[in-house]
Amino acid sequence: MLTPPSFVVTGGAHGIGRAIAERLAGDGSVVILDMADQLDWTNERVTLITGDARDVATTQRAAAIAESTGPLAGWVNNAAVFDVARFGDASASQILDLITVNLAMAVVGCHTAVNPRIVGRSRDPRRRTFGR
Repeated sequence: MLTPPSFVVTGGAHGIGRAIAERLAGDGSVVILDMADQLDWTNERVTLITGDARDVATTQRAAAIAESTGPLAGWVNNAAVFDVARFGDASASQILDLITVNLAMAVVGCHTAVNPRIVGRSRDPRRRTFGR
C-alpha cells in the first residue's frame, strides 16, 4: 500500500488558500502555514502551523510535519500581504517593501520545498526522491 502524499499550503486558513487545502486534503495530508491562530473549519487531514512564511525555521518545521505523514508532493505559495500602496500616495521604498515581503514568502517556500531534493537528499533519508 502506498503512503499518501503530503502538501504544504501557505496562507491556507481562508479564501483561495483554504479551497486549495481542502482540495489537496482529498489526496493526502495538508499542513497549512498561516498567521492565523486557529482554523474556522476542520478536516482530519489538515494541520495548522501558525507562523510567518518568510521564516526559514517555520517553513522547515511545516515541511517536516508534512513529510512525517507522507512524501512531500507539493508546496503552494499562497500567502500574501495585501496592503494598498498606490504610486501616487506611497514612496518607492514603501512599494518596494510590499514587493519584497511577498517575494520573500515565495522564495523561502520554494527553497524549503525544493532544496533538499536538489542536493540529493530528503529531510527523511527513508524518503529520498531525487538525486543519489
